Amino acid sequence: MSDIQAWAEGCTFTRLEILQCSLGGPTDKIGKVEFRAHYRESGEMHVMQEHSRFRRYRGQWVYYDGTFAD
Repeated sequence: MSDIQAWAEGCTFTRLEILQCSLGGPTDKIGKVEFRAHYRESGEMHVMQEHSRFRRYRGQWVYYDGTFAD
């Protein structure tokens, strides 16, 4: 199991805020999303903000990579 998978399985995600989107239209091959994920881990609430890139793969959008926002 990867570290990220183990972390995610130990969290309860409670809310997702989409802050900004660009690209990702019907003819685009990439899309960008900035979001905040609210979650509970070990009884404490946390917020993670990320700038993510998605790529179209076989007609579906799949997560490609991302960077944490400051």
